[in-house]
Amino acid sequence: MKLLYADSYSENLTNQELNGSIHSVFKKTVNIITETEEIYTLAVPSVFDGPQLIKVPVDSWLFLEPYISKKVTYQNNRLNLAGELEILLEEAAVIPIFKTLTFKEISVETLNKVKEIHLDLEKKLDTVGFYRQTFFSDIEKITYEFLIIGSKLLTKGILDGDKETIRLGITKLIGLGHGLTPSGDDFLTGFCLVLNSNETIDKKVIAIFNEALEDEMKQTNLISQNQLKLAIKRQALKPIIQLINQLNEEPNSPQIEETLLEIMSIGSSSGSDILFGILEGIKVISKN
Repeated sequence: MKLLYADSYSENLTNQELNGSIHSVFKKTVNIITETEEIYTLAVPSVFDGPQLIKVPVDSWLFLEPYISKKVTYQNNRLNLAGELEILLEEAAVIPIFKTLTFKEISVETLNKVKEIHLDLEKKLDTVGFYRQTFFSDIEKITYEFLIIGSKLLTKGILDGDKETIRLGITKLIGLGHGLTPSGDDFLTGFCLVLNSNETIDKKVIAIFNEALEDEMKQTNLISQNQLKLAIKRQALKPIIQLINQLNEEPNSPQIEETLLEIMSIGSSSGSDILFGILEGIKVISKN
């Protein structure tokens, strides 16, 4: 049996026992689906730290493509893949769980920074997700229009505390777009992280949003579902959490620019779509 030694693993893997199978294989990541439909990810070292992650010093995971759907077990700090590869975690560093801090109120400085970021992205991005201004087909234009309609319905529903409008907005966004995590799902991820991290919106409204999201997320793929479930828990990749906390506590920090660049490097449009959700979320909680 081939042995590999992990560099690091997420804290929420501590004392866990998992059974599942290989869901999907990419060059930088391998997604493992458990019996309870949670997604755990094997990643190369360059992938950002985050929850449910094991980082291993390999250049590519494509050698595992023949093992898609094969059995995976995890116990006693050992991950066994199809009885042919074992990844040992005993000496690996533990990645802490990154969670958003709570917005007790939205400062003028935070709102000004949100507007500045939004305007800057509108200038830089014209063919990406929620910032799209150039369309190469009618389908792309229609998709974009539905994304904007969905986001506006959702924000209106939250501000009005209207259960049906909240659900309608989520329904229009969920699963909408292209890629491993569609633009609508990524927007909802950023929005959800902020909404669950504030004290200005009525807790009953947040509960309505979370319940509707948990119901409707079944309409999208398992990777997106996992990302959204973590967002409800206020968990995500490290730079996403860092940005929300920076906008909360240090909106004028020069480090924000570096964090933004890291987020923008996530996926083809995932980073910018999550960012759009974060910015819209902050605007919404500032109006309440």
